[in-house]
Amino acid sequence: MSKEENIRVSARIRPCSNFHANVQSCLTCDPATGSISVTAPDKQKQYIFNSVLSETSNQEFVYAKVAEHVVDGFLNGINGTIFAYGQTGSGKTFTMIGPEVNGPEVNGTFDHEKRGIIPRSLEAIFQVLESQKQKKQGTFEYRLSCTFAELYNEKMFDLLSGSDEQLQVRVTMDSVYLQGAVEELLENVKQGMNALAIGWNQRKVAETAM
Repeated sequence: MSKEENIRVSARIRPCSNFHANVQSCLTCDPATGSISVTAPDKQKQYIFNSVLSETSNQEFVYAKVAEHVVDGFLNGINGTIFAYGQTGSGKTFTMIGPEVNGPEVNGTFDHEKRGIIPRSLEAIFQVLESQKQKKQGTFEYRLSCTFAELYNEKMFDLLSGSDEQLQVRVTMDSVYLQGAVEELLENVKQGMNALAIGWNQRKVAETAM
């Protein structure tokens, strides 16, 4: 598949837990061809993706493969979505955030090597915008804000408002938006991560089965 495609699918293999460390894996991945082979006692099935991220892939590599082009597009006015899918315990939170955030505040500046796609995306966005502001002093300003919503039982809820009131999805000729959702203004990466932590702890928690 070419880089010009609108939708790209990546598969990340989570390392085995310590409990299964001595169990032979049924997966064989080839990042060069974007393929994963699943071997069963009586057959083998191969799947092809735009990219395959092995169990040794670190967070920096995952960001570069999966998110960097989406962030670049965003900075050039192109909408983008990163959709993480998988059953409970498959590594979605670690990939998107890193070690799970806790409490209303994020300790430190979230600059450790295990930070995920969201903090790395915020870093890249602010780095580019601040660089442009310095280069074009007096002629370049920006306003960055975020919303944080949850789709639960086919209903949309605002995780930054502290309210259980259902949000309404509105569609116009050129956009889709959540009417009444809180827009948190962001001046730096830490403010973005604090908003993420606040919303994260307001979620309705349920397991994703397969």
